[in-house]
Amino acid sequence: MSRFSPRFAFVLGLALVAFPACEGEDTSDDHGDHADGHVHDDAGGAHADGHVDADGHGDHADAGEDHEHDAGEAADAPCTSEYLVFRDGLTAKAGDLTVKLVSVSPSPPRQKTPNDWTLQLVNADGTPATGFTIARPDSFMPVHNHHGRTPPKVGTPSGPGGALIEDIDFRMRGPWEVNFDVVPATGAAIPTTFRICVE
Repeated sequence: MSRFSPRFAFVLGLALVAFPACEGEDTSDDHGDHADGHVHDDAGGAHADGHVDADGHGDHADAGEDHEHDAGEAADAPCTSEYLVFRDGLTAKAGDLTVKLVSVSPSPPRQKTPNDWTLQLVNADGTPATGFTIARPDSFMPVHNHHGRTPPKVGTPSGPGGALIEDIDFRMRGPWEVNFDVVPATGAAIPTTFRICVE
């Protein structure tokens, strides 16, 4: 004779159907898929969507992107409004004189190639200023605090009030100053600056 009544056996059967045994179920937290599709890799692997676990292993989706510049060089810099895009007839003040940029070669000025500038010094009344020389020419990029790769040279001028600066170097695109002294026959040198945007 059964030890259990038919009603008890029926209830026991329902319980077994409702709560089956969980044989072999692995509840550990290793390498399982999340509901959102990400895959944890405790050894430091990448998620399925390219994200990387906090330990830094695995590749980002943008792996291989090169953020480095040419060896020894910084990035090109944007020009602000005080640095003018080159055009014929740019001028700079040198005390009471005006220094006109007559021509440049190449035109417009370019990076990583020698640039030659022909200038003319003009008096306040518009006549050529004679008796002056150019000294200490230099190209300088303030935003990166560096000069050109080689110093410019003073060339042989032609015509009244003429001046020539050769081999001006702009090592990258961006805002540059071309600095030099206008030196009178007597008296102190006059620092002079052209600010241009090398594109």
